[in-house]
Amino acid sequence: MPFSKHAPGCTPLKPCNVCRAASFLKGKLRPADFAELVRLFDGGAVATPAATPETLYLDLVHQGISVRLRNCLFHAGKLKIGDLKGVTHAKLLSTPNFSKRSVNELIKFLASHGLELNAGLLAAE
Repeated sequence: MPFSKHAPGCTPLKPCNVCRAASFLKGKLRPADFAELVRLFDGGAVATPAATPETLYLDLVHQGISVRLRNCLFHAGKLKIGDLKGVTHAKLLSTPNFSKRSVNELIKFLASHGLELNAGLLAAE
C-alpha cells in the first residue's frame, strides 16, 4: 500500500487496518485527493496561503463566514482580522453566543488566509 506506516505482519493477503482504510478511500477519492491524503498521512505539511500585511485589514463582514460567527465577532467589536490579535480561545468562548463551533469555524477561516489563532496570538505561519 502507499502508506509507510503499517502494523507488524501486514501483507497483501492479510492487510493491516491502515491498508484496508487506504484501499477503501482509494476507490472513493479522486486520485489527486488520495495522493494528498497519503502525503499528509506520511508526515507532509499542509500548504496554506501566506499571510500578507493587507490580510489583517480585511473586513470580516464581507468574508465567507457564517452569519452567527459574523454577529458574534461584530458584538465583540472584532470588525477586521487584525482586531483578533491577542484574543485567546477562552476569551472567544466567554463572548456571548460564541460556541466551540464558532471558534472552530474562525480557526478554519484564519487558516485559509495563512493565519492562526494560537495561545492568544494571531501569527503568520
